[in-house]
Formats: sequence, C-alpha cells, structure tokens
Amino acid sequence: MANQQAIPEGDSYSTTTASTKSSFDNLNLPFSGQISSVILAPTSLQHFLSIKLSSHNYLLWESQFIPMLKSYNMMRYIDGSFKCPDEFLPSEDGKITILNPAFLEWHRGDQLLLSWIISSLSEVVHSQVVGLDSSYKVWTTIKRIYAAQSRAKVQQLKSALQNLKKGNESITTYFHKAKDVAHQLAMASKPVVEEDLVMNIISGLPTDEYGTLKVSLRTRVDPINLEELYSLLLVQESEISKLGNVEDPSAYVAH
Repeated sequence: MANQQAIPEGDSYSTTTASTKSSFDNLNLPFSGQISSVILAPTSLQHFLSIKLSSHNYLLWESQFIPMLKSYNMMRYIDGSFKCPDEFLPSEDGKITILNPAFLEWHRGDQLLLSWIISSLSEVVHSQVVGLDSSYKVWTTIKRIYAAQSRAKVQQLKSALQNLKKGNESITTYFHKAKDVAHQLAMASKPVVEEDLVMNIISGLPTDEYGTLKVSLRTRVDPINLEELYSLLLVQESEISKLGNVEDPSAYVAH
C-alpha cells in the first residue's frame, strides 16, 4: 500500500483557511474555504446589476442592489446599524494602544461594499461621491440626491398617464406616447399593469369620434390587450378619416 503523507498540524493551508473562515464568519458572509468564492470582484457585478445608476433610474438601481446586499448580510453597513469600531484599543497594561481586530474586519467589509457601489455608478453619479471614503457615506449621499427626485418623477409620470389625451395626434403617436410613459415607470421600478394602461388609453380618446367604441371596450366581458386595442383604434381612425374626406355636396349647389 502506498504511503499516505499526513498533513502536519501546523500546515499553512489549514491555518490560513481557518483564519480566513473566522474572518468571514465575523462578516456573516458565506464561506466555502476560499476567499475567491466569497468576494465578488467589481467586474463580476454585471451578473447581478445589469443597469448602472444614472440620474433618472435610482429606484430601479436600488431594487437590484438591495437583494444582493441582503443576501450577503451587508445592509447593516448602509443602514447605519453596524457602527465602525474604534480603530485602536489600549493594551492590557494600558501603556500602549494596539490595532483593533474588530475594526480591521469592519473596514474590510466596508471597503468591499464601497467598491461594489462605486462600480455600479455611471460617470455622472460617480462624480457626485468622489472623495467619500465609506459605503455608508456614498449610499446616503446617493439616496439624498436621487431618491426624492425619483419619487417626484414617478408621481409626475403617474399623473401624465391618468391625464392622457389623444387630442389631434394620430393613433400611432398617441399609443407610443402612452407606452413611453409606462416604460419610464417600469424603469423607475413602478411597472404599470397592462389592463390599467389599456383603460388609460381608452379614457384619453375623444368621445365625439370614439364614444361608441369606448363604451363597447369598457363593457366587454374579456379584457382587451394592447395589441388588440391598437388594431381596433387604427381601424376606427381609418373610418373617421374616410368620413372626413367625403366631399360636402352643398359645395356644388349654386348660390
């Protein structure tokens, strides 16, 4: 039988692995024996954060970022519940100060999270937080600048959808306008239910030209989808156009 070489008790790999595991246990991060399995390099964040934060998509960006932070138990860094420990502690004899291990662990996690956040920002947003040295400072600054702005934009878009009017626009232009507002709401992490969008579009049609069709659509048993509605409105628009092009016989009556 071949001789099997036992791993010495002081084996450097075992010692390093145990030390690393202890380090990440303090951060409450998942551990599988290798640092690379725990730390997400900024370049790999594209698999989790497909959209970089810009000046108009804060709510969408936040909705992507927070689940990842929760899965790694790192929300506590940005909500202020995990305070930075003292960097130095007095020695047992009180004569000197020593570096606090708890601070090292906290700082390591904080800088990791800071790198994640920075790598998910567009250049415009990044310029707003240059010089801030902690994940908490960067997160709260971004939230202060963009959260209220995003909420105001959402309310503006919802109001625009509720007050949608066709006016003199073509059906195609009117439809695209409605869908664009809905798209912007979806980008703000406030998607519009298709049935609600359909009703908003119907409500904005002029009653004098589309009154009969509006009543028919509102009273039908089965809800209509956007594609069907668009087709029906194009047909109605065509009929209205034909009626408008019929020459007035009175124009040929001699006066």
